[in-house]
Amino acid sequence: MKILLANSTCKVGGVSTFMLALRSGLIALGHQCELFFFQRGTMERHLPPDVRVHFGTLADCLRLVARERIDVVHANNVDWPTGISAVRHAGAKLVLTAHKARESAWTYGWTTANCDAMAAVSNWIGKDLQPYTDVPIQIVPNGIDTRRFSPRESGGAMGPPIVAWIGRGASPLKGLDIFAAAAPALR
Repeated sequence: MKILLANSTCKVGGVSTFMLALRSGLIALGHQCELFFFQRGTMERHLPPDVRVHFGTLADCLRLVARERIDVVHANNVDWPTGISAVRHAGAKLVLTAHKARESAWTYGWTTANCDAMAAVSNWIGKDLQPYTDVPIQIVPNGIDTRRFSPRESGGAMGPPIVAWIGRGASPLKGLDIFAAAAPALR
């Protein structure tokens, strides 16, 4: 299958990193996968040299989808303003992932009429967005694979925990206050 991962901007952040990880996973499964950005940005210089990346307008994206016979375009749900839903008219399926829910919990009007599937990176995002769309939102956790990385079963010494926090620190949705409150208990 040919898959195009699209995003409005190529900036350093969670979505660009998510795209690269998703690309690697899709390629490992035997799919062809490329990236498309509507705007250049700070992540561009950090993209691996083996990644096929395209930059351009919606017209450029549509030409690429038609020319390369892209099967699926995967985009960010907040990329509504780019016009990405037009890829369906070029023959591709459109899959969206919600990486956040804004205060008003909007989805920009995504429905079964303009996209083929939606995912959210957490249960709370899916729950917040579901009332605004008729597309069933699948939850695909954007984080640690808890089947692979889990606490040891043995009663032996485990060593210090490793704690990672990534995200928009100013967002109250990230719970930085909870992390900060727990920090004194960490060794």
